[in-house]
Amino acid sequence: MSAVPKKRFRLNDTSSSDCDEVLQFGVGMDVHKHQIAVCVSGKLPSGDIVTVKNHVFRASPRGLDELIRFLQKFEPVNAYLMECTGVYHLPVYHALQNAFPNKKNKIIAMNPLMLNRRVGDLGQHADRTDARGMAYFAHYSKLIRPSYVGGIGYYRQRQMLRHYHRIKTQTTRIRNRLTQVFDAENFKFLLDLKTEWGLQLLDHFIQRKWTFGEAYNDLVSTLESQKKGTGMLVKRRKEMEEYAQITFHENSRFILQMLLVSLLYEEANAAAFLVQVEHLALKDPELTEGYRHLLQISGFGSISALTVLLELGDYNRFANWKALAKYCGLVPTIHQSGSIDIRGHINRHTNMYLRKALTQVAGILINKGYQDTDLARYAHKQFQIKKLPYKKAIVKIGNKIARTVYNMLVLKIPYDANHEFALKKGKNLESNLAKRGTLLDTRQTRALRRDVSKFLVTNYEFLNSTSKYHLKAGFTRAIRKAKWMDSKKEADKKERMKGERKK
Repeated sequence: MSAVPKKRFRLNDTSSSDCDEVLQFGVGMDVHKHQIAVCVSGKLPSGDIVTVKNHVFRASPRGLDELIRFLQKFEPVNAYLMECTGVYHLPVYHALQNAFPNKKNKIIAMNPLMLNRRVGDLGQHADRTDARGMAYFAHYSKLIRPSYVGGIGYYRQRQMLRHYHRIKTQTTRIRNRLTQVFDAENFKFLLDLKTEWGLQLLDHFIQRKWTFGEAYNDLVSTLESQKKGTGMLVKRRKEMEEYAQITFHENSRFILQMLLVSLLYEEANAAAFLVQVEHLALKDPELTEGYRHLLQISGFGSISALTVLLELGDYNRFANWKALAKYCGLVPTIHQSGSIDIRGHINRHTNMYLRKALTQVAGILINKGYQDTDLARYAHKQFQIKKLPYKKAIVKIGNKIARTVYNMLVLKIPYDANHEFALKKGKNLESNLAKRGTLLDTRQTRALRRDVSKFLVTNYEFLNSTSKYHLKAGFTRAIRKAKWMDSKKEADKKERMKGERKK
């Protein structure tokens, strides 16, 4: 790339003949919350790239209209390039999509980590220099790699699911604060705040100043009078007896009441977001089909399936399963120099929601005690047999799950939970038939390969008297028979020698 010439072209400089020689324009936009820095560059017949115009617009509806009118003056444009900066680029991106319907493939939002900024040319970092670097970069189509943005409807649906995940994180923090208050009062009774009986017991306890035992007995009697279930409360009675005389201070009860109210409201909000997300997903036939397919995979639940679908978006854009696994953040970074190949940590500059969903599914597969599917057997092999550390096993199993997801969603391969097991078993049967000529298991014919005499002699001291007698008698008969066979063979040999002499 050549150096930037000193001369600058201005749009209203109609007397300049050089301005008419621009073959194509490149537009770079640095989008922020309140403003949009725009730079338009031009490519000359000589190959040089020069700056045509710099301007800053407000990031408001009126500012977007001014930006569109400004960009309509430049033709032809190779690319309108911008960074994916949080959510600020979305209004600009969709406004340009609507204003230039014939140029949708030229409106590109790109990952900032993959965008080669030319800030070093000017020696400083500023909005205009960033826009200028993107405007110059817009002329190199082969180096531009667009990021997936999706439609505004898809974006809003994905945001609702992300709000659900953030609220669930907040509920975990509230439960931790409740536990801190319990510990400060030396109250170690395990209240499961994810269950109804735990929330009911806590709410009953902090309503007024009484001991935990009184609150417990009053709640049990109330539920029994209302003919409601008290199974878990009755099972925990023995554990409760140690803390029956504990009473919370008035200030502690106030803190617990406020935290409990916050927890209940947050859980209600999370459930509302989740119900709305699934309701919208079931209206889309493609999402509904993918939703049902993912629920067939071992370890997947409704939340993890919806997360994978909405975070992937257009999953047909991935060239292979490795690209999908890389997008999910389940591939380690690689540092290579010559013949040296070093694998580092996983790339955390990826979609954290996808990585969290797939690693949670992997954790379920590791923690389940039985091996009923291919994925469960693979998880058992990595963690129990190969003895990989837990986090490494999680990433490796998540990578395997990503491959299964790709095969189902993109390649449309029907899911068979035991396909690999059946395939491996068939290969083993064919191998046994070719090598040993039988399909019988080696354990079933082990008795034929066992040296019974040696086994009995080795274990002689464990035999009873009757077994010892029969063992000795058997050996005596075997020795007598062996001597008789030897004498018979010797006699037969002498007879053959006599016959040969007569001849």
